[in-house]
Amino acid sequence: MKKYFSVLKEKNFALFWLGLLISNFGDIFTYLSLTWLILEINGSAFSLGLTLLAYELPPVFMAPIAGYYLDQYRVEKVIIVESLLRALFISAIPITYKLNILNLWILMLLIALSSGLSAISRAGNNIMIPHLISSENLVTANSLKSIQYRIARLIAPAVAGILIDIIGSANLMFVDSATFLLIAFIFYLIMVNSKRFVPDIEKKDNIMNIWKNNREGLAYIYKNKALLIIIFIFFIWNFTLWGTLAVGFPVFIKQELLLGAKNLGLIMSLSSGALLIGSFIIGAVEWKVNLGKVLVGIIMIHGLLYIGVGLSSNILQMAVFVVLAGLILSPVDILYSTFLQTSVPEKLQGRVFSICGSASVVGESSGLVVAGFLVGLFGAGKMIVISALCAVLCGFVFIWHPTIRMENKVYKDVTVQ
Repeated sequence: MKKYFSVLKEKNFALFWLGLLISNFGDIFTYLSLTWLILEINGSAFSLGLTLLAYELPPVFMAPIAGYYLDQYRVEKVIIVESLLRALFISAIPITYKLNILNLWILMLLIALSSGLSAISRAGNNIMIPHLISSENLVTANSLKSIQYRIARLIAPAVAGILIDIIGSANLMFVDSATFLLIAFIFYLIMVNSKRFVPDIEKKDNIMNIWKNNREGLAYIYKNKALLIIIFIFFIWNFTLWGTLAVGFPVFIKQELLLGAKNLGLIMSLSSGALLIGSFIIGAVEWKVNLGKVLVGIIMIHGLLYIGVGLSSNILQMAVFVVLAGLILSPVDILYSTFLQTSVPEKLQGRVFSICGSASVVGESSGLVVAGFLVGLFGAGKMIVISALCAVLCGFVFIWHPTIRMENKVYKDVTVQ
């Protein structure tokens, strides 16, 4: 615990950590209210899949532009602009709802505009951490970043479920809009300790210049076998399982278990509680692992546990499997973030982080489209089982890949201690 407190004594990192916590609270409020709003309007898994696609896919197209500006300008300033614009787009949802002009297409447009901008903070947050904390505390700082996310997901879903029943799903989005304004103020207060690296390139809002410079990030990834295979694994994992869970979870709880929004919030909170415990353990001890083998092992065990989730006949059974899966999942984000921060050259981090995040989003977005269609045909529970089984089989295939097996040669820079 002393390691955590020593890192949080750094004023700039403490402000950064608080900003992330508030941001994740708001995002979870929007995600749950958006999900429940669609199910209340028409109960269609396909409509839910389309809306979540509008929520997940736009950052892929914005990522190259976000990476370009993050590599040239002070990260905090770019995130401030992002936060102010997202506050505007999110607040427009309940406003149009109250004016009785909100429909599925307007909702998807506003969500797409807001989520597209999130590509900035998704990459920017990882870039900021090494400039806010010393290198010897980097793993602990990344653990704290993971912990705040788990705290938000532990508390926010349960709170959101209760608030949806009280004030309605659309009105809850006003709260998320307010969190973006608060985030903008917090990042305004942050003064990064070390000067950001600024590449010697002309600062123009020229789209051709943006794509030209992003080719450097793509070239770096293509040459780095360890990074390339990890990105591909994340893509497959998101496609086979996470896309289905995004659609299947709320449909399974509402239409098959016949439960309300509070129960969806409860399950999400339990999962995050398990992830939070795991993140504390990982960040508090010294360890050394191989990212490739650990990731593949987690995919397989995690998939087996979610087969149990899909076969659950009541909320208690579901909760047990979700908690176990959360404990298994906890090392992934910490390992991946630390690997990127320590192995990717600083001048390329904005572009590389954006591309890595985009690969996962493309995988999940593709899975959303497929799941939205198949859940309507076969039911949410069966699709969760099928998707989890596919994830297990993919993990079994990956474990035999030469890059994963040659850990001492290929992954010598991936180990974290």
